[in-house]
Amino acid sequence: MSVVEVGTFNVRAGYIGDATCTWCVPALRAAAAPEEVNLISLLYTASKNLDTAPLLSSAFANDEAGRDEGTSLSQSGETVPHALLPLWSLHQLQRYPNTHIDSLRRLKRDVLENAEQDPLCLVLPEVWHERTDVLEALFQLILETPGLTTALYCMRPSVGWAFASGSASSIVLDVGHSHTTVTAVLDGYALRHSVDTIPVGGDAVTAQYSELLSEHRPVVEAAAPALSHSVAREIYWCDWVADVKHCLAHVLPYVGGVGDVASVRGKGPASIAVKGTVVRAATDLQAPDGTRVQLDERKAALPFEVYFGTTGDGKRNVATLMAMCKRQMDPEWQLHTVPHLLAGGGSLVLGFRDRMLEELKALDSSYFRCEREGGLNVAQTADGAWVGASMAASSSSFEPLWVTRGEWAEEGASVLYRKLFY
Repeated sequence: MSVVEVGTFNVRAGYIGDATCTWCVPALRAAAAPEEVNLISLLYTASKNLDTAPLLSSAFANDEAGRDEGTSLSQSGETVPHALLPLWSLHQLQRYPNTHIDSLRRLKRDVLENAEQDPLCLVLPEVWHERTDVLEALFQLILETPGLTTALYCMRPSVGWAFASGSASSIVLDVGHSHTTVTAVLDGYALRHSVDTIPVGGDAVTAQYSELLSEHRPVVEAAAPALSHSVAREIYWCDWVADVKHCLAHVLPYVGGVGDVASVRGKGPASIAVKGTVVRAATDLQAPDGTRVQLDERKAALPFEVYFGTTGDGKRNVATLMAMCKRQMDPEWQLHTVPHLLAGGGSLVLGFRDRMLEELKALDSSYFRCEREGGLNVAQTADGAWVGASMAASSSSFEPLWVTRGEWAEEGASVLYRKLFY
């Protein structure tokens, strides 16, 4: 029995009941070697074929929310012209369903060594669950594919995050790769009217770090001469930048007043970066040629301001997203301290929780009580959604929720309205 969490950056896989995922592989597929799950092996294999199999620039567009090109996930007539294909965005799934199903089958059968009779629990992006037509097509495709699984369930990541934190009710802010999503979870059920998202994630931060570290790019690319194609070199470079980002990542304190000193009692919702600059020597970070990688503290923190700037038509950021979600809750529930959970890799950045708390207090005075009672917490790992799904699926009370191949053949999509949609 296996649990697979899909995303546009990584795919996590493991066994139901485990406390941590066994595999974390990139959301990429090399046409020449579909069995490869290691990033470097994928790039080396794909680089040999990219010159003869051109890759469209649109293939690597991050559109987790999805451009609607119809919801058909038919297996007939699909051709994959790309030597290297990004997986698990809604747009890519609609365009290349066969490739995604083959990748899922290889992961379950060859990597996890599960049989067809073993149930499969999929953790899908939150916005997919708001599209009943997409889930109906996905269930049909998976359950009618021979050799994949005979029982399936799709879980919301927000519910998984809440379970992994030890709470059945929480307001979950999931800071992901391409999007940040907020969802209120009550007694293990996501409140559908509370789901909201903004197109800001870790890839936006990585893009800014790429500009800051551009002087090291020739040396980094020269360290992998076998990656002859520009697409493979770009992915390799972004992976190196992401490693540096993880070492230097931190968020500037909130400043609500005027002056050079950070104020934790600022009354206005607008925030500005700290003006003082502290040199942060990264003596342990080196480029492949031995050159020291250095960024002062302010430069290393500025890319993370993208989370707290205004985004989109609604002029929202991650703090307003969470505050607006809380205001939509039942007034009686708001009388109590509603647990808040910061989840996803972006929330693990040093100083992110403190900055979020000060931003929230500036927006809503009830967050002073939340601070006093310890109501704002951070998930300690990046795989919490997978862990929560693993815990839930291992419970005996979860057994009736599985959608079996027999039930699908007998009831069709109506079984989802009985077991999944609410």
